[in-house]
Amino acid sequence: MKNSILWALVALNGVLLSVLAFRATSENQAIAAQAGRPNDYLLISGDIPGGPSSLVFVLDTTNAVLGGMAFTQQGAKGKLDTMPPIDLSRHFEEPEAPVKKGR
Repeated sequence: MKNSILWALVALNGVLLSVLAFRATSENQAIAAQAGRPNDYLLISGDIPGGPSSLVFVLDTTNAVLGGMAFTQQGAKGKLDTMPPIDLSRHFEEPEAPVKKGR
């Protein structure tokens, strides 16, 4: 009985040692880093003068998108409304005005 328990513990130690050796020699790779760089966000808070809402503008500087959220307090509960995103890249890619040559 003692002999079989001893051999079972030796086998368990061998399995644990092989797992440790495999973990120590395998390449350490961060899986989450493969997704690319996360976006950069700029959050700007604001209030509506005379209104019950508070605003938060969300500017995604990587994708050039502007969004927003408005929080309105209604009694004990609040309501969070979101505005549709605005693509800013098409607003900033307008052709330049021609330069007039003159006197």
